[in-house]
Amino acid sequence: MAGWSVGLSQTTWRTWQDPLHGRNRLVRWTSISPDTASPAVGTVEIDPGGVLPLHHHEPAEIYHVLDGTGEVEIEEEVHRLRKGSTAYVPGDAWHETRNTGTDCLRIVFFFPAACMEDVVYRFE
Repeated sequence: MAGWSVGLSQTTWRTWQDPLHGRNRLVRWTSISPDTASPAVGTVEIDPGGVLPLHHHEPAEIYHVLDGTGEVEIEEEVHRLRKGSTAYVPGDAWHETRNTGTDCLRIVFFFPAACMEDVVYRFE
């Protein structure tokens, strides 16, 4: 595959929705990379008080925080998030991400060894 470059204005933002929790208007996300490109890259925005609910997926994931404050709980261990911090979520690890601040929490997420079409989110 050839290289690519995409601006956020060229992407489609989606409201978070999953079969267990339904639609969550406090969480929005967009895929930056083409759905068939690896690594998969995207951005998630979580408004104050918002939560990306507890879930897991087979590929490992990396977060890099662009703005805001929050926390990601990975396998029951809480890790603080703030602008400039990076978090690693091992493959198949249960995790939940929360905005604990007063501004939007903006995170770039990466699935280093997967493309978006192969990432299956699982909830319980």
